[in-house]
Amino acid sequence: MGLGVATLALKTPAASQQLMRDKTLLRFDTLAKEGFFKAADAELRIETGETLPAREYVLTQKGWENSYSGCFHAGRPEVLEVVSFARVQPDPEEVRAYEITYKVGVRALPPWAISEEARDIFGDLKPHKAVEEKRLRLLRAEKGWLPEPLVKTKEGTLEHSRLRQTIDDLLPPITPAQIMELGKEHEFLRDPRACLLVPRSAGHDADEIEWSLNGPVSMTMYEPDAISNPVPRIRESWAARMINLVQAGVFHEEGIPRDDLRNRPPGTKYILDEKYLPYISKGGPGCLHLGTMKVEILPNTIELQGRQDGTLNYNFKAIGRIGDDSWARGISWSGIPEVEAYLAYGVPIGGSVEFSEGKWRIGHAGAATPVIVEPPRIQPTVTTPVSQTPGSSVDTGHRGGGTAMLPTQPGSVHVIAVYQAMGAGGNHAEGTIRVGVGARGRPITLVLSAYEPVHWQIQPDPGAEIAKVVVMGNYPGRISGVPQDRVQRANGYLQDYKTDGSGRRRHNPQSTVETVERLVGRRPDSVDGAYESRYFSLGSSRTPPQPPAVQPRPIGNAVAIPMPVLITPRPLREPGR
Repeated sequence: MGLGVATLALKTPAASQQLMRDKTLLRFDTLAKEGFFKAADAELRIETGETLPAREYVLTQKGWENSYSGCFHAGRPEVLEVVSFARVQPDPEEVRAYEITYKVGVRALPPWAISEEARDIFGDLKPHKAVEEKRLRLLRAEKGWLPEPLVKTKEGTLEHSRLRQTIDDLLPPITPAQIMELGKEHEFLRDPRACLLVPRSAGHDADEIEWSLNGPVSMTMYEPDAISNPVPRIRESWAARMINLVQAGVFHEEGIPRDDLRNRPPGTKYILDEKYLPYISKGGPGCLHLGTMKVEILPNTIELQGRQDGTLNYNFKAIGRIGDDSWARGISWSGIPEVEAYLAYGVPIGGSVEFSEGKWRIGHAGAATPVIVEPPRIQPTVTTPVSQTPGSSVDTGHRGGGTAMLPTQPGSVHVIAVYQAMGAGGNHAEGTIRVGVGARGRPITLVLSAYEPVHWQIQPDPGAEIAKVVVMGNYPGRISGVPQDRVQRANGYLQDYKTDGSGRRRHNPQSTVETVERLVGRRPDSVDGAYESRYFSLGSSRTPPQPPAVQPRPIGNAVAIPMPVLITPRPLREPGR
């Protein structure tokens, strides 16, 4: 409600598509007349920067109540006709039974769906096109006839005690008052609260999050740079939301300058205004309470969904009305569409009720969580770095055995991440990877990571100054080619190689950036990675090692010569690219 929005340009770029666009607009206008949408003239900006006349359709409460799984109900199925019935002989388990053949369909459509105009717009929706023939056995009970499925157990045996019950005993209706009474035992329905969503996950929603019950609450976002992947739309949306919350006065912002020593780009820190601290969720950041709600169950939405293993399942919809005394009603929420919708329409709530062994209980209940609504963009803009991918295998409890040491002068940091050395074999056997390092005119720090044990052979060019080598691995690795007092060991490994042998992705660039900064005090200047390899070059002038000579192998009476494997140095990539 208020968040289901369709904005359609009146004209399409291709003349061949205009007829379909006109029909789509007519469909929405017809549904708006029925009250399912609120329609208004609008403008739509496209990527070229041009502004086009458009129509905007916003889902109303009536539309939400009558919509299920992305469509509107145009009619309800009913039994239209009993085609035949015949007694089953002999009586199954000494209970009289009849085999019924009947037709099911929609008896009557609403006026908006059957008018001449609607037929041209929606197509022919006459009821007879939805008729379906079905069969069912009815069993004679003490107080009437019962469908056979209701009196059988999940194993398919007849439960004679059910024959003493009525259809209302086996398919009991439930009222809104009963659901509310059951809700007293449900955590959400007992004390429902409306939430304004703010970033809650550091590295995903924002780069850094500060939160405490009595202290400051803040979200920090850094600008994108060569370290970052293309920014996901959801991350851009969080950034746009924080800007709108600053304009509303809920947050204020502080600029963070570039840190060349750490190779950290500039950013912005969004700090929650002190007067709103009482409303932040005590369970952590992510929810700014707009206030308590009064829940109203919508009777027309209570529907029996089916019976499974003796349990009946009913779905329902409800609306949570935010109180008039909510602090949110005194603020302009331009740019935060769900809060405007919550205050105007109420919070949409969905849930289910179960009936089993003569008892009712709430299956689940909760408020619908909206997606972030974004306006069309004129140009793709990047405002924040990539979010952290879940599932990093880096050991967060121990970061290399000590505090990160800041370099005395801005050198360069380069990362190489693999799963294993090529040709290492199984059973966690050690393989060898050579790393050629070219002269760069400043100190170089290498961060070398592998899951399997690797012997890293460092081969510096004349003039190359290697200040430090950090070696990481799930299994211990070793370094040669540099003095051992320049080697630092760290637990864990970096998941920043592209794929493994099965084609599954193993790629976590943001975790790499954050981990390397903690280890060496500076974000990496480059990252290279592969599932397995024998050689990497960091601008080295050395000739890469050549593959071993190809040896023929006999197959029956023939000799097969395998294709040679070429090993060439990879070009460096920017981290995350």
